[in-house]
Amino acid sequence: MTDIINHSAPGGAMSEVQARATLNGPLPDDAAAARFAEFMKGRGLDPSATLAAHGHGPVAPVAPVVQPDAPKPPASSNVGFIDPITKQIALSPAETAAAKAKLLAVGVSQADIDAALAGSPQPSLDERDASERGFDKAFPVPASPAEYRFEYGPERAGAVDAADLQALDTELKAGMFAMRASPAAASATVTAMLKSSDAWDAAAGPDGANKEAVALFQRGEVAKFGQLAAKPFGDMQAGLFWAAEALRCMEPAARKALFDNKSIETAEVLIQLAFLGRNLYVRQGLTEQRKAKK
Repeated sequence: MTDIINHSAPGGAMSEVQARATLNGPLPDDAAAARFAEFMKGRGLDPSATLAAHGHGPVAPVAPVVQPDAPKPPASSNVGFIDPITKQIALSPAETAAAKAKLLAVGVSQADIDAALAGSPQPSLDERDASERGFDKAFPVPASPAEYRFEYGPERAGAVDAADLQALDTELKAGMFAMRASPAAASATVTAMLKSSDAWDAAAGPDGANKEAVALFQRGEVAKFGQLAAKPFGDMQAGLFWAAEALRCMEPAARKALFDNKSIETAEVLIQLAFLGRNLYVRQGLTEQRKAKK
């Protein structure tokens, strides 16, 4: 499965009809389209039909359904409000000035006031439209990587040095955050990665010499991924493309560690990554669509 993600074709070239990946997510920019074209051409496949269907070829794309912007509350410089991003109370400029004056009057220094204000929530503008807010509600992303919680199990925790396990946890959290994974999706993906490593070790044997068992394991996972990817992504090639897009978000060293540890060898891992990769570009496409309307 590592060979497939690294773009070595299993079983020879496919026909043109088989190669046309019917992607259910947009290719929102020229860079993503170019990466997809390079991915397909590197396997001897023609990407033109798929690219044209997504507005990157001679066939005109279907006009997207324009969602109306949610009404914005009237602006006011005199009333405090709940910040839409931090969900905390933020002072208006007039309230901030009044508070400063009262504090100075009772002997609080200007330096102390400035230090306190530096740590207070500041007003921010939520420019998302209804489509973006709906997507973010369906696939919520935590405020920081530290909010993810992954379970490694007592056996794994006992067999690995505590510092190494902490470093692994930090790398995985950073990677899932870069992929904009929801807590549920991140947990499912990391759990699948741990299972992938265990399954590879079981097939390879204690000394890693059981090549026939490993080959059988890989063929089974390739077939399974082809079945899982067919409905949501059109075919295996498209699913692999989106999985690779998700992995591109990780730091190179962390990504290499996943390959070295055989953490992305199973169909379960790849299908999770494929959905994360496609969601990245759906979200990007919604933002670009909103900005294009201005």
